[in-house]
Amino acid sequence: MIRNFSDDEIHLHVLESESGSRWPVATVDDVFLDPGLVRQLGLSLNYRWSRGAYPGLEAAFSAENWTLREAAIRASVRILNHIGEGNIQRAESVSIRGGRLLPERKHWIEACAPRPEIFSAPAREIDFHSVALFNVLRPLTSFSSEKPHLDSVWTQKERFFSAFVYLNPNAQHGGTAFFRHRTSGVVALPIAQTKEFADLQRKLNVSAEEVVPALTFKAGGDENSWERVHTVQERFNRMVVLPGPTLHSISAQPTIATQLSDLRLTCSEFIKIWL
Repeated sequence: MIRNFSDDEIHLHVLESESGSRWPVATVDDVFLDPGLVRQLGLSLNYRWSRGAYPGLEAAFSAENWTLREAAIRASVRILNHIGEGNIQRAESVSIRGGRLLPERKHWIEACAPRPEIFSAPAREIDFHSVALFNVLRPLTSFSSEKPHLDSVWTQKERFFSAFVYLNPNAQHGGTAFFRHRTSGVVALPIAQTKEFADLQRKLNVSAEEVVPALTFKAGGDENSWERVHTVQERFNRMVVLPGPTLHSISAQPTIATQLSDLRLTCSEFIKIWL
């Protein structure tokens, strides 16, 4: 299902905080051998509203032979090697729901009240090791899609990555934007209990527990708190792999849609690497 791409085809763009810390973002074009089939699979699923930061809907299915994780792990390892972290012990796909990292080998969709929308599905639990996740951006006539957030945090021995593939052939739905927080100068959340994290905490004048809320978008917050520093353009069958702590968001145009095929479609994977 995944094309046998070379390491030279993993393109890196390095985001840099004012402190000098570097956070590469990886892209690989034409990652699926048959992206039309993957898109057809995504359009055949039942969707429900996401409870995470994603402003749309999600669906999952059991996929024991789903090979996107292999491509995502390769790109994640390339990112770590670029920043000098080559002592990798283990890599595995994990699940992130509602902003929380869930235990390995346990993937599920959280229960929610059904809504009378055209795209909905009952809550259900999926008890498989290998689960593929698809997302569609909800149809809205106008909204600000740029809500800088982070997907996960890094620890001293654990690195988390988010990977996704754009699955719209017309590529008119927008890409992914990356940001620098103006007050602190960071493009990503530093690892806790490091000098960079302590310096960030002092700049923000908040407790350690308040650092993430201070860096990320909140309803009613000042949208001028961030500056866009990079955009990955949407391209059909392009995989994007980003470090979980980077400040990023969807960069999408408002959409008027009456059917699933009109919406921004991606498939996703979350990777955990132990050092």
